[in-house]
Amino acid sequence: MSIASLAPPPSPVSLKVTNAYAELVCSITDQNTIRELVLTIANSSYIELGWNAFHLQKLGKEIAHVHPLKFLATILKDPDLKNALVPIFADPFKRINFMGGIFGGLGTFFDREMSKDNVTCHLEYFAEDINLSPQGFKEKLPFFQEKNWEELVRSFL
Repeated sequence: MSIASLAPPPSPVSLKVTNAYAELVCSITDQNTIRELVLTIANSSYIELGWNAFHLQKLGKEIAHVHPLKFLATILKDPDLKNALVPIFADPFKRINFMGGIFGGLGTFFDREMSKDNVTCHLEYFAEDINLSPQGFKEKLPFFQEKNWEELVRSFL
């Protein structure tokens, strides 16, 4: 069974999306910014996060153009970043702000792209990019269908 057969059929709107997953922007500079952002959040105390809040907001704005699947793939393909998700998700304050704080977050960016019907059309390629098995892909589909971004990310931990 192929990964493509597990994905829901694209809606007519998604057929208008011209960006292929491989063409979605996530440059080396973007990947380094994601790395700095994730590691800083994971390894900082609340005082350090407060002290660095302006810098973290700046980093977030620098990568706001990155598609959330590319953002997540950058994290999942780097063992240090994937491991950094553990302390972020163990701390409610860090998790809430990482997923959708006042200035946006991964969940906010997923919602933005879903409103453009620009997520499901890339799922098969995202799964291939992160070497997700067809069974693993099938297990993740409900999170996309329910727009449950926090549980989606948690499912990779």
